Amino acid sequence: VFYHFENGANDSSVYGNDGIIRGAVSSPGKFGNSYSFDGVNDYIEIPGRDLILNRGTIAGWIYLADNVDENIFSFVGDKPYSSSASFFIKNGKLGAKATVSSIIRWIINGTTSLSKDRWYHVALVHDGIKPKLYIDGQEESIVSLGSYMYMFFGDMGNPVSVNIGKNAAAGYFNGKIDDFVIYNRPLSSADIS
Repeated sequence: VFYHFENGANDSSVYGNDGIIRGAVSSPGKFGNSYSFDGVNDYIEIPGRDLILNRGTIAGWIYLADNVDENIFSFVGDKPYSSSASFFIKNGKLGAKATVSSIIRWIINGTTSLSKDRWYHVALVHDGIKPKLYIDGQEESIVSLGSYMYMFFGDMGNPVSVNIGKNAAAGYFNGKIDDFVIYNRPLSSADIS
């Protein structure tokens, strides 16, 4: 998927996974328009039919109105007992995790503190072996936990809920998101920078 957010939540990729806007409002962005999320109940729902991936990249520009706990993206699969992946800000730092059958299989947390009221380019890259985080094109030092680092969307079953700005279990995003993409391949450091 590729959302420029210039024409609503239309997908600019060949897959046509147009998003469904749930309360988020168009707002000036990093490049043209973005979507603004209130941190209470705004999100964009993504049709997940093409998102059963064992490796890939999630990236976009974020502008934090609050930098404590923010949910950038979440994927919930149909495997039993809460199988999900999420990309988030926790205690002011970028992070991601994968949960299968209610057990956290891996969680990674960055070490760079993010400030509110400025734009950051953030990316989660998974090469099928382990995840990596990037902020403004630089690979982030991470603290990782878990022994199943290889798991990604494909290990969670068919998509049930895929959202920008929302995690069903942990809340919503407060700020703006622009040029949001999901690639079905891991981007290199050079691609991201």
